[in-house]
Amino acid sequence: MKTKFILLALLLLPVMANAQSSMTTLNEERFSNSNTDTQAFLQVGPSFSTLGYYQAGENTSSRKSVDVAIEMNIPMNHYLEFVTGAGYVQKGIQKNGTDFTAYFNANYLELPFAAKAHYEITDVGTLTFMAGGFVSRLLSQSQFVVYSATNDSTTLGGTSYNSGQGFASGFDFGARAGIGFERPLTSKVTASLDLDYDHGLKSINEDGVSTRCWTLNFGLGMAI
Repeated sequence: MKTKFILLALLLLPVMANAQSSMTTLNEERFSNSNTDTQAFLQVGPSFSTLGYYQAGENTSSRKSVDVAIEMNIPMNHYLEFVTGAGYVQKGIQKNGTDFTAYFNANYLELPFAAKAHYEITDVGTLTFMAGGFVSRLLSQSQFVVYSATNDSTTLGGTSYNSGQGFASGFDFGARAGIGFERPLTSKVTASLDLDYDHGLKSINEDGVSTRCWTLNFGLGMAI
């Protein structure tokens, strides 16, 4: 019995060695696209924004929305990429009163430009660190107030719309920073998770309002 076991083990050794070699090759292929090819990412995730001016002394909270973007990562060397692309993001604020809630929404087409550094963790993935800026063009905007019922019987709950009326100018720009994680799925496809922060440096109206926005994006990229 012991002899049969030894013979079986000897027969399986080449198979196991070949399997280990195949797994190593697969891992090498999966990570071979790390920062060597231009990659196009489709990114989708939630965004949380506010407006800088209103943070002081007013009862406000962030506006929650969805960010959708196509991001291009262009290698500069093995550790650094240039990041650009285009995306849709909604920025704004929610103001909370005693008997009303006011919503301010500004919808932007946003173009990032940044440098992204890589720190590779063998057979796990890549940590990324990004710094740069953005420019954005206003696509549309709206503001509306939702009223709640009060003790005054003549005042009923309802909504007052002021859609399309401007509280934001047509152009914005600012600084962007972020951290992320990328995991190659194949030699050509990579999954990503990114947390980015936009800090507007331009007043978007006469009150000195500027934008602030956090986004958490899940992405899928392909080497091109």
